[in-house]
Amino acid sequence: ESMKPEEFSQALKLLTENFWIVKDDRPDDYHFLKRHANELTRELWQRFSWNMVVRSHYIQLFKRPFELAAWMGNNGFSEPLDFALFCCGMAFTEDLEVDAAFMMDDLIRNLQLLVPEELMVDWNNYNHRKSLVRAVKKMEELRIIDRIQGDMAEFEQSENNLDILF
Repeated sequence: ESMKPEEFSQALKLLTENFWIVKDDRPDDYHFLKRHANELTRELWQRFSWNMVVRSHYIQLFKRPFELAAWMGNNGFSEPLDFALFCCGMAFTEDLEVDAAFMMDDLIRNLQLLVPEELMVDWNNYNHRKSLVRAVKKMEELRIIDRIQGDMAEFEQSENNLDILF
């Protein structure tokens, strides 16, 4: 059954006004979008050249502007390493099962494999740990991961404080 114009409008509003629709947070909206995913994907691509990503735990619309403005890069990171660790952390979580628990040392071990060698990350370096703390906080803010137990401030103070469960 084809989407009605008002359903397409509702879907477009949901997708453009939200960074993503997380299934656990908004189950009705998630299921509405998933039910119409094939038609939405086709229409959004044909009309706007936008890609809609449907995953088992979220739906997201990739919107790319024709012209970039300076404020568009404002993501709360203060160092390039913050963003690099954030991206590598995202890559790490892509390989995890939904709701899979992991420890801080699992994250760090995987980041060592994912981070480009030229960045030379050293967890003994306070500034490098601080960058990871900012990246993890951004991942938590975006609901990519949830901290179950532990304190990031303790890791920030010492590379030996790895008792953090996500």
